[in-house]
Amino acid sequence: RGVCVEQPTGGAVCVCATGFDGPSCIDDNTCPADCNLHGLCVRRRCLCAPGYEGRACERRLPRPAHAPQTHQAEGCLNRCWGRGECLMERVGV
Repeated sequence: RGVCVEQPTGGAVCVCATGFDGPSCIDDNTCPADCNLHGLCVRRRCLCAPGYEGRACERRLPRPAHAPQTHQAEGCLNRCWGRGECLMERVGV
């Protein structure tokens, strides 16, 4: 359910696999509908990305008229919301 990582200052911590949480990675950490890929699952609750709300980040909020443009024009919508790496930014496309 996780990997034990030794700390440079001594001791070790568990780095939990997706879906698990807690000091020993024994706690369930699943969120409804995986937050609809519009947020991050943290301690069984969705932390929605800007522009989304709801228990499972299922509702898209209207974009304010004064809101800045997203990174979509650059190829990656909001830099993948922490769920990946924007390859287009890396290669300078």
